[in-house]
Amino acid sequence: MSLKNFRRTSFFDGTTWACLLLGRKATNEAATQLGLKTMGSEAGNAKALVPIIKQWFGSNLSDKPLLFPCADIRKDILPEALKTAGIPLQELIAYCTSPHSDLQENVQSYLRSEGDPQCIVFYSPSSVQYSIQFLQSHMKDWQSVKLISIGPSTSDAMETTGCSVTATASRPSPEGILEAIRSCTQTEMCLGSS
Repeated sequence: MSLKNFRRTSFFDGTTWACLLLGRKATNEAATQLGLKTMGSEAGNAKALVPIIKQWFGSNLSDKPLLFPCADIRKDILPEALKTAGIPLQELIAYCTSPHSDLQENVQSYLRSEGDPQCIVFYSPSSVQYSIQFLQSHMKDWQSVKLISIGPSTSDAMETTGCSVTATASRPSPEGILEAIRSCTQTEMCLGSS
């Protein structure tokens, strides 16, 4: 749905809506274009966003629930914490996560032309879910590859598969990822996985 069409929908009445979000620049810009007042972008993850929501909701009591657009594979952290705090939440599956149709072909092509990377950066739990097994079985020296995570949820997903996380970004940003890469290697030959 385009931004123009979204503005025309019946639930968007032109008033200033509060938008609590995790994403940084792109998410914030999209919400601002919709006329939403944003807060919480500095949180970086759902666990850190909970106190921000509690503080905001406490001063903006309403009988209406918070709208929670999310992925089909969202974590329970935010819904459970808000339920415990007595904050009503209306979940709305906004998108479904699936692997790119050319993922395996693209990885094979990369490995054929470049060989095993020194490190792999995982940007989401779903990137781990959709690629880790394939990577393990198609790389020549999987054990020597440094595995970097964008944040705690992604690190958890990596550890669940039995992988050792070499470094986790201190914040989910390009700068945080760069710091994590630099903390474990001086070579810039990496393969990003989002």
